[in-house]
Amino acid sequence: MRLLIIEDEADLRQALTMALTDEAYAVDSAEDGEEGLYKALNWDYDAILLDIMMPKMDGWEVLENLRKEKP
Repeated sequence: MRLLIIEDEADLRQALTMALTDEAYAVDSAEDGEEGLYKALNWDYDAILLDIMMPKMDGWEVLENLRKEKP
């Protein structure tokens, strides 16, 4: 299973990535909404863990754009 973590807080992002990698998930991460949206649109993920309050583009905007671009 391939996961994407979109989280602006570095410590939390790293902890989630390490914990999920230890459980044998393939994990990519992004530090803001713009980077997360780019990755989500260009690669296929089984699940996305999406923070709501982020710089540049918040989680609601990322979700809205994902729904428009990738049904």
